[in-house]
Amino acid sequence: MVTDDDTFEQVGFADSSFSSSSSSSSPSSPQHVQHRDGKYSVLNLEDEKVPLREKPPPSPDVAGRVQQRYTEITKEKFEELKEETVQLHAANQSLSLELSAVRQAMRELQLKVKKLEKDNRRLKEAEKAASQEAVTPELLCLRKQGQDLVDENKGLKTIVHRLNVELSRYQTKFRHLSEEEVTFPI
Repeated sequence: MVTDDDTFEQVGFADSSFSSSSSSSSPSSPQHVQHRDGKYSVLNLEDEKVPLREKPPPSPDVAGRVQQRYTEITKEKFEELKEETVQLHAANQSLSLELSAVRQAMRELQLKVKKLEKDNRRLKEAEKAASQEAVTPELLCLRKQGQDLVDENKGLKTIVHRLNVELSRYQTKFRHLSEEEVTFPI
């Protein structure tokens, strides 16, 4: 039976490392190292061909079973990938429908935003125009009436204040008579 060590030695490796021997053969000629009775010997491959020991081919029964198992695994993987593809396709379709619905909603919202911006501009322009309009006669009349009421209110407050002061003087000059004074006249 051939071991890995024998194979390494036949190919030119001794103890799993490259052999860099300093033998008398030229460095360009391939060398072959063999292990015999604990000693290494170098063979020149130019002179003779060394028989290579290969593994015998596997029996047809084993090869058939390996091929059958490989085919089964491949079919299983193919079926799994096929199922995954179907699932991904269904998910892709549902996401595509959802995306189109979101896009439609976004378009509608953009139209609403544009309409609201247009209305907002129109209202601002109307407000600006209203503030710049000439003052109407009704507005002037209302302002005049309002100012008259403010002036009248101030006048009434002044009158009430004067009356309070006068009442206070009168009360100090003509104070109230006590009960004793009222019952016993002098």
